[in-house]
Amino acid sequence: MIIVYGIQNCDSVRKARAWLEQHGAVYRFFDFRVMVLHPSKIRSWCDRLGWERVLNRRSRTWQQMSEQDRRALSADTAVELMRCEPLLIKRPVVEWEDGTVSVGFSERVFLQQLQDSRA
Repeated sequence: MIIVYGIQNCDSVRKARAWLEQHGAVYRFFDFRVMVLHPSKIRSWCDRLGWERVLNRRSRTWQQMSEQDRRALSADTAVELMRCEPLLIKRPVVEWEDGTVSVGFSERVFLQQLQDSRA
């Protein structure tokens, strides 16, 4: 099953969910404002994609951090920071049926994933 991680009112998450529904994909939504993400889940995404790609540098939370704190981030501190502040996770994170993980909404990526899963 496809799992979409994000927050309910995020435009990218809404687009991704609407796209999946329009294409008849069955998915489960995990709202990390409502449910707590386990640190191992965040670490798994960061191990696969790189923490720099998972971290949302456009978030208000990121913009409010001091420049010193931003520069001091490493893989370990970034995972902990995203655990404490889940809005620092780029959205949506999608775990596809084949185990692939993607970040952000891209029609091209979503279409390719659905085609691969239906092949």
